[in-house]
Formats: sequence, structure tokens, C-alpha cells
Amino acid sequence: VFCDPLTELCCQDPTGSECCLRQSTMCVPPRGRFQTSSCCARWSIGCEVGSVGCCDPARAWQFLGPEFATTIDAPGHNTRRPHGLSRRLLSGPPAPHIPRAAPSAEASLGYALFSKALSSELVALKIDLATGHTTHAPVTGPAAEYYSRFAGEATRLFPFDPATRRFLFADVDESRLGRPLTLYTVNASSGVSAAVPIRGCGEMGYPVGQAWDPELAAGDT
Repeated sequence: VFCDPLTELCCQDPTGSECCLRQSTMCVPPRGRFQTSSCCARWSIGCEVGSVGCCDPARAWQFLGPEFATTIDAPGHNTRRPHGLSRRLLSGPPAPHIPRAAPSAEASLGYALFSKALSSELVALKIDLATGHTTHAPVTGPAAEYYSRFAGEATRLFPFDPATRRFLFADVDESRLGRPLTLYTVNASSGVSAAVPIRGCGEMGYPVGQAWDPELAAGDT
């Protein structure tokens, strides 16, 4: 298998090889019942459960018990065994209450970002929650250029700021020298995006988890 050294990584094991996209995936060697290497999303970790052996540490459902198993394997084989972290996740104190905004016309609208696999594009959707009617706009600007390196692959879950109706996410640019860390914003209605470099964090690895705190939001920063 020939991999493009600029955009891909060669992921080998004793049975052969495959190409992982540099921007969005990493090579994880064989482990447990997974006898071949895998191209796992960079925001996940290699594990021994599920259908592909790639687990997202930010998604707590992976810590649930065997009664939530859904594969044809032995009961519970596709879920992680509960441990101290899962008990804290499932039985810890409730999350702080986030006050809802006053009812308005915008309260009846939902927003989403979708990927178009065949054209490596992101599309911003505005959804009328009462009728299901949707309008959409292609994502343009820096976020569109960033996603072009995904080759149509799925993205992580992006945080959303309801006050400014923007999707936000931070990521490193694997194609550029120094792997700069950048904050991207996408207008949920128009699809127009912007990007600003993140400074002051020192040398960092890949951001595996992120969230938007509305109480710390400050204008358009």
C-alpha cells in the first residue's frame, strides 16, 4: 500500500498495511481481540471493546454495564468494565444547572453540522423544530480548508454556543510545521467560519476533549 507522506501515515501490522489520514486519525497497533492495526480518530484511544477498538474518553456511555451491550458478541463484550471513573460519572453530583434563555423565535430552531463524504465538505443546517423544515449553507473560510484534509471522514462532536449561534472547536494542523493549535468558529446560519491561533499553552499534544462554558463566554472572543 502506498500512502501519501504529506497527508497519510502508513499503518502496518504482520498481515499488511493501510493508510491513516494524518489530520484526523492515528495508527493503533493490534491489541486484545483486534489482531490487526486500526486507524483510530485522534480524539479517541485504542481499546479492546466495540466494533473497531477505538474509544472516545469523552463519551460516558462506554462505561455503562453489560445490559447496554448491543453486539452479537458475548454480553458486555463491547462495553468497558465499570471502574472508579465510571461510578463517579454515573452516580456523582448532578451537573450545574444552566439557565435557559427566554423564549424567542430562535428557541424553535436547531442547528447542526453535517459532513459530505463524497465532496469533503461541511454543511451548516438550520432546522425548524416545529415543522422539520431545513435550510442549509456550505461552510466557508478556514474551517472549510481545515475539513478538506479529512477526506470526508466523520468529525468529533463540536461544542455549540447558543448565545452567538456558533459551533466552536480547537484542533492542531497536522499539515503545517510546528502543528499550530487553532480555534475555529462556524456561524450556524451562514456557514461562514473564522480562525484564530491559540497561544500561551506551550508545547501541546492533540486536544482530545473540549467543551463550551456559556458562563465564561465573553462577547465574540
